[in-house]
Amino acid sequence: MIRFDNKNLFENQYKFGINLFLGAGFSVNAYSMGDKNLPIGNALAEDLKNHFNLNLDLSLPQLSTILENTKREEFYEYLKSRFIITDFDRRYLNIDRLNPKSIYTTNIDNLIQEIYKHVPNKYINDVTYNGESYNDSSAVDFSPLHGNVLYDDRKMIFDTASITNAYSTNPKIWNQLSIDFEKRITLFWGYGLNDTGVIQALTSVNTNPSNHKDKWIIVRSADSDVIHYYQALGFNIIVADTEEFLDYISTLNIERIVRKEKITEDINYFLNKNLVPKNNANLPVRPIIEFFSGNPPVWYDIFSNQIYKTSHYNSIRNYIYGPKNLIIQGAPVSGKTTLMMQIAKDLDDNIKLIFENMQLSKAELITKVLKDKKAIIFLDNFS
Repeated sequence: MIRFDNKNLFENQYKFGINLFLGAGFSVNAYSMGDKNLPIGNALAEDLKNHFNLNLDLSLPQLSTILENTKREEFYEYLKSRFIITDFDRRYLNIDRLNPKSIYTTNIDNLIQEIYKHVPNKYINDVTYNGESYNDSSAVDFSPLHGNVLYDDRKMIFDTASITNAYSTNPKIWNQLSIDFEKRITLFWGYGLNDTGVIQALTSVNTNPSNHKDKWIIVRSADSDVIHYYQALGFNIIVADTEEFLDYISTLNIERIVRKEKITEDINYFLNKNLVPKNNANLPVRPIIEFFSGNPPVWYDIFSNQIYKTSHYNSIRNYIYGPKNLIIQGAPVSGKTTLMMQIAKDLDDNIKLIFENMQLSKAELITKVLKDKKAIIFLDNFS
């Protein structure tokens, strides 16, 4: 049984596109020459020791540093023989159901390229050579952060120095990752957040973590202790192995609804005062101390991002995309209105309306104005 934090939220957001960040655990059901599983971590270190007759008690980065500097050509030939994909589990072909717009990977294998050979109307745009794609719905941007077996003129990163300096060596791609965290939700799959570059991209001065879209990370049940670390970094948790998650994505609806409802003239005329602001432009300004002194929240407070989001924030957003309406109950001055406004601001839906209680006749008018358009409606003090 898969544990899937805030699953409703994920299944609403993936339709608008996601970032995929892949590590070695993603490729465990792919095979290289001779139908061999791809070696990862300690297994690759042992393979290198055996192949190059290295009787050394060293880590993979340390062994790679030696081979990079003494037998680079033979080292790269061996890596290509072990990481060029000759076959893979057919369930990988469902990856495009996740609607990835950008794929980042620390893997050097060519599994993604092989998958997308079978995906109609899509192609892999290699950011290393071509830069980011713009306004091309057929492109999936691909950034192999540690190199790729298909490159003849680029380094494959395994050695200690290159891993340590990855962020500073290629800041453009890492900075783009920081930007993508703010553009769309991100799924980390088969990756343990071991690179300093990824931590820098998550916390860099070039990005504001409070503006990041939601992030999920897939964790094997055997790694359950590390869940506390990932949660501290703001991740939603998925507990599953690669086969379980491949089965899950095969159930996702491939017919994606990516359009956003337009605010019509009627909506703007009748309901303008009830529309949730899109940004803080033209909002009345006041010092945040007014809120913390006990005054009711105003939109400028909410857009300041200086108000803490409680543990209820994510669970309520998740329930909103479930099959039922949602009632939040609490004592006066317990933060219900603040929480409602924070959630209303952050939801990606285009038509978001807030009302102070509601009369039946007003509700009937709203249904006439909205007609068949999808909207999320928040009622404060509804009872």
